[in-house]
Amino acid sequence: VPFSISELACASLLLFLFWSLTRGVRPLLWGLVWTLSVLGSSGILLWGLNHCRPPIADRLGWQILEPTEVELDALIVDLVGDLHSLESSIEDADLTPDLADLETLLTRTFDQQANRWSWLRGPHARVRIPLARGLLARAGISGIYSPWTGEAHVEGSLPAPLFWNTAAHEVAHQRGIARE
Repeated sequence: VPFSISELACASLLLFLFWSLTRGVRPLLWGLVWTLSVLGSSGILLWGLNHCRPPIADRLGWQILEPTEVELDALIVDLVGDLHSLESSIEDADLTPDLADLETLLTRTFDQQANRWSWLRGPHARVRIPLARGLLARAGISGIYSPWTGEAHVEGSLPAPLFWNTAAHEVAHQRGIARE
């Protein structure tokens, strides 16, 4: 579906809680206890157990070392030089992603990597721009993954390169990478 099922579920939950409140405080409290119990236990089963997996660096056999200040300075100089050399050759392209193209690209990219690392296999990428994106921006959240619906949500007003990066990050969560 082209809209966020997570947002629809949250709106339905709020309606349920308001309905419970109209019936009195006791039904509201039972509704809250029931809702929090179901959401908490299902969240642990659907997503929380992924946090027990080894970090991706361990699974790939990478040794992560803290870079020295000299190494970081050299990296910045290299990147700035590369950027300046590319600057004149890049036209002002519209980098705003079409969601269908973005989902296809991310799915294809993760599937190609899954040929090498089978634990990256997963569903077709689903990226959503939530209707409540202003709330995400105000909270300083650029993206969020919903384990209940399998949707990667990206705040819609991000600059294009950051949008692409955030979408890839959230789809990685969709593919089961939790701790990073």
